[in-house]
Order: sequence, then structure tokens, then C-alpha cells
Amino acid sequence: MKNYFLILIILSGSLYSQSKIIESNEIDSLIVESLISGYSISKSRVKGIKDSLIIKKSTDNEYYYSNYSREKFTYYSKTNKWKKVKKELKIKSKLNSALISEFISQLDSFPNTQYKINSTRFLKLVNKKRILRIAKHYDIDWNFKKRFNSDEDIELQFKSIQSLDSFNEFIQRVFTDDFGYNPTHYSNYIKLTIFEENNVKTIYGYYPNPVKQPWLLDPKELGNEPTAILNLDINKTLFEILPSDFLNRNSISESALIDKYIIWNLRQQKLL
Repeated sequence: MKNYFLILIILSGSLYSQSKIIESNEIDSLIVESLISGYSISKSRVKGIKDSLIIKKSTDNEYYYSNYSREKFTYYSKTNKWKKVKKELKIKSKLNSALISEFISQLDSFPNTQYKINSTRFLKLVNKKRILRIAKHYDIDWNFKKRFNSDEDIELQFKSIQSLDSFNEFIQRVFTDDFGYNPTHYSNYIKLTIFEENNVKTIYGYYPNPVKQPWLLDPKELGNEPTAILNLDINKTLFEILPSDFLNRNSISESALIDKYIIWNLRQQKLL
């Protein structure tokens, strides 16, 4: 039997009273939009790219990819003019309808959840080559070189990062119901618009929140705070639903989660 390391994410009690997000346990359609854009003050313009994916339900209650497109745009604030180039994209794979049902269930399974990661896979992902690549990116790879550290110290640094206990601490400390929004001159988010009978729900995953968590459900009334939806399994399922080249897909991946963890551990060791 495979051994799994269970990670319990504990949130404040205030979220326990939240009602279900999807009342009927099924949806009519889902639109996933992803956007990255930046504003240049010197050029008075916004440049960006946006992917849109539409998923619909057929008459026999199967979900399918209806439309997939990518749009590159430039907005000139001085003249209030837009320049847009839109392209229809092809999806090579077929949608597994079961993933949509799983996704809906996960949206309502907050704030408590267990994050399962195969221990063998964890050690495979948190390998020395990956650690050194990230350390080199931040110009701190010298800490792992024999010219500057003993073999024993270097091995202790690696073992700290490759510890499941450390990963557990990372999950519990980093993933909370606290959240932020996009910086003023930069946007990076994934937007989910869910159509359910006569209801429409909008959920965002924003940068700089780690791997877009927690997801934020737009309030029904203006001026109210959004509902934080913390469930890392949502990322796993959405990653499988999205086409492989979908914008920002990698930002919610297990690989992105591991990278965030390595960076966090390097800071905990005061190496970064």
C-alpha cells in the first residue's frame, strides 16, 4: 500500500458558517479566463494576454470543451483606444466529465481539507538538482558548494528541504484565509465563472497569493468581503481540466507548489 503524507489545513472558525457555493451539485457551464497584463507609466499603455475556455453540458449531461481562444491586447490610456488580436485555439484532448463533478465537490469542501502527496513522489520532486536550480536563481547556490561549506552542513541543508515535516509546516503556515490582490500596475489571475441554473458565481485566483490560493468567491453585494476558498485539491483538478498550453496553468501546478516550498525553506534556514 502506498504511504501518503496527510496535510491538514486549519482555518479560523469564521469560515465554517459559509453556505454551499454550488447549491445543485452540478453546473450548466463554466468559463475559465486567465489574464496577465502590465501597465507602462512612461508609455501610458497596458499590454497583456488573455486565455478563455468555455465548458458546456450536453443534452446527455456530459461536459465538453465548447471554445478555446487567446487574445493579445494593448490599451492606450491617453487616447482610450484598444488594439486586440484574437485567435481560436485547438484542444487535442477530450474533457473527462468526472473532473467537473470532482471540481464542484472540492469548491464546497472548505475550509478543512487534507492534502495528499505520495512520499516517494515528494522526494522525487524535491531533488537536489531542483534545489540547486532555485538556489542559483537567487545567487545563493554557493551555500551548497564545498569551497564554502562542509559536506555535513551541505547535507543538512538538503535534508531540511527534503523533510516532510518541514513541508507540513509550510502548508499550515503559508496557506491561510489571508489573501491579497493584484499589484496596481500588474495583473495576474485566473477567473472562474460558474453558471448554475439561474445563478452565476465568480471565483478568482490572484497573484501574489501562493499558487492562487485561497480562491476568492465574489460577494453577492458590493462592499462585502469575498469568501476565501482554501483547498489545494481545487488546483489539482483544475490543472487537469485546463488545456496544457492554457495561460497561467503552471502557476497552480504541484510543481509550482514545490518551488514555493523550497523558497520558503531556504528563507527558514536564513540562506535567502
